[in-house]
Amino acid sequence: IGMSTDDNLQARFGDVKFVVMSGTRLRAERLALAVVDALAISLPIGTRLCDLCDSDRYSIYKAGAVLAVSHGIGSSSVSVLLHEVTKLLFYAQARDVRYIRLGTSGGLGVPPGSVVITSEALNGTLEPKLTKTVLGRVVERSSRCDAQLSAELLAASRTLPELQEVRVELGRTMCAEDFYEAQARLDGAICEFGEEERNAFLMRAHAEGVRNIEMESLYFSAFSLKAGIPAAVICSTLLDRLKDDQVTISPDKIQQYIWRSIAVVVRFLQISTGLYAPATQNL
Repeated sequence: IGMSTDDNLQARFGDVKFVVMSGTRLRAERLALAVVDALAISLPIGTRLCDLCDSDRYSIYKAGAVLAVSHGIGSSSVSVLLHEVTKLLFYAQARDVRYIRLGTSGGLGVPPGSVVITSEALNGTLEPKLTKTVLGRVVERSSRCDAQLSAELLAASRTLPELQEVRVELGRTMCAEDFYEAQARLDGAICEFGEEERNAFLMRAHAEGVRNIEMESLYFSAFSLKAGIPAAVICSTLLDRLKDDQVTISPDKIQQYIWRSIAVVVRFLQISTGLYAPATQNL
């Protein structure tokens, strides 16, 4: 990310309490702008949000106590970003930081436009663990998300009038190693299985509680749990993989669906910072 311990990291980042990671620079910027507006953050006259990352691989925007960061595609890319950002916050002496990954996914048995909050990430064999090789040895790490943080995101979604008719739920997420074969797609350049086998696997995953498929949650959740950082994953679904392999909705509809997850995270931040108080019901 192009920063050094010679920089005054504590002054710049010591107040960070939330890191929200998403795949693209534009999505990170969009989130940061929404946070500035929702949290009523005043920018000095003549200034604007800018990318703080001195690299073309990732982007970092800071909006008050929130870092909005892009992590690229897949576990390899997100792994580098997680190490770099976590080291940055360590040297900045930031305390009690929580991580959220915000993204898109293929739904499984849920309608397009649904929002899935991950209870735990599963690998390609539908096991809740990350398996990696370190110094020639196989290392396994749990990929459970933080239950409290996930519940807070779900509760935040219930306060948004525009999501009252949208399906928002906790579910397991299958994290695939690639976009085509590992996600049981039939339309890749290489495919060594048929439709019947594909459907049987996806139905089994659904029966085991999987509600969406993406490519970053496994490393993200396992890293955060190992590092002792509360973490959650929230994704909009762009299609139902039980029915389709390809995203066929319009670009405008895709952006509308993406905004649903952003809106939940922004409302969660409002609640966490005391800028929004959910209504209570008298029993």
